[in-house]
Amino acid sequence: MSIAEKLDRIVARAEELRAALAEGVSGESYVRASKELASLEPVVARIDELRVAERSAEDAEAMLADPELHTLAADELDALKVRIPALERAIRLALL
Repeated sequence: MSIAEKLDRIVARAEELRAALAEGVSGESYVRASKELASLEPVVARIDELRVAERSAEDAEAMLADPELHTLAADELDALKVRIPALERAIRLALL
């Protein structure tokens, strides 16, 4: 299973838990779902940040071909080349 698939599964699990809580589960099921969701929320937030950064990198790469935007795109890519690995590390650490 690829890292992207694992991240997708984490996001999907958080969505399942949110849906279960919204449906009104009660008792021990509510407590377990709440605790699990609370532990996943910080990871899901980082996954969302990572995906935004990856899309921004794709956009910046596409803009490199435009002479007027080349410098701006190159600067953005430089920043994202640092940010994306940092987000990946943060996610890995959060999953340990």
